[in-house]
Amino acid sequence: MDSCVLDAYILFGLYLPQFIYLDKQWSTDTVNIITYDNENWEGFMVGYVFSGKIYKDIYMLMKNHYKHSINHTFNRAEVIERIAHHIAVSYLNGFEEKIENELFNRV
Repeated sequence: MDSCVLDAYILFGLYLPQFIYLDKQWSTDTVNIITYDNENWEGFMVGYVFSGKIYKDIYMLMKNHYKHSINHTFNRAEVIERIAHHIAVSYLNGFEEKIENELFNRV
């Protein structure tokens, strides 16, 4: 993905489940390539947390991004609320089994 196009990152995050359905390997590789120092990482996370349903495989793929986002200062307060919602729902659905050291405790 072109690092200069914020909209591409937002749309990739927003439609991540559909991208994974179409091409799991490319999508997984792309998620893993997007680093926190990438100027468009925040756009990717904002798009993703507003994407809708939370899937276990995507939650596990995004786990490091969730960890980083907990301490990140987002421009919009509702983004951190959505991240907390994702983590709480994932815990309640059994995606997080080791609660003492995982994301649920950090939120």
